[in-house]
Amino acid sequence: MYTTEDEEFERIKRWFASYGIWLLALVVLAALGFGGWKGWGYYQARQGTQASALYSQFQKAVQNKNTQAIDSTAQKLTGSYAGTPYAALAQLMRAKLAVTGNKLDAAASDLQWVIAHGSQTTLRTLATLRLAQVRVAQKRPDAALALLNSSLPTAYMPLAKQVQGDAWLIKGDDAKARAAYEEALASAQLAGLPTETLQMKIAALPANTKGGA
Repeated sequence: MYTTEDEEFERIKRWFASYGIWLLALVVLAALGFGGWKGWGYYQARQGTQASALYSQFQKAVQNKNTQAIDSTAQKLTGSYAGTPYAALAQLMRAKLAVTGNKLDAAASDLQWVIAHGSQTTLRTLATLRLAQVRVAQKRPDAALALLNSSLPTAYMPLAKQVQGDAWLIKGDDAKARAAYEEALASAQLAGLPTETLQMKIAALPANTKGGA
C-alpha cells in the first residue's frame, strides 16, 4: 500500500536531520529577536536532539519487531515531542505496521494523529493519502473521497486519483472510477512514474464504460 511513498518518507527524515532544527531557529530568530532566540533556540535544539535520539530507539524497536518498545517510544514522542517531525514519522511507521498486521482501525488512528498534529505539511499530506487508502481497505469509500476532496500538491496527484478511482469502484460507479484512473495515469506518465497497476485497473473495467463525471 505504501511503496510509492517510502522514498519521500526517507527524504523528509534526512532533510530534517540536517536542516530542520536550524530552519526553525531562523524563524524564531526573526520573530522574537536575538534576545529571545538565545533561550528559545536552545530549547528547540534540545528538543530536536532528544526526539532524534528517541526516534533512533523507535527504529531499533521496529527492526527488532519489539511491539512493546515500538508503542512506548512512539507514545513518548507524541507526548513530549509532538512539535518535531519525529513524532509524526513514528506514527506513520506505526500505521504502516498496523496495515501489515491487518489492524486497519489502529492504522487509521495513528494517521489521524499525524493529520491533526503533524508539524510539516508534507507529513500531513502523506497521512491524508494513507488514511484514504485505509478507508478504501475498510470499504468506506465515502470517507476516502472526503479526505481527497481538498486540493493536494501536483506531486501526489497520481496516488490521490488512483485512490479516488478505487473508492468510486467500491461505490459501483465505473464511469467515475475510469475517469479518476485515467487522470492518475496521465499524471503518472507526466511524472515518469510506473503505470502498470493503473493500466491493469483501467483494462479491468467494462469495455463500454466511458470516463466522465
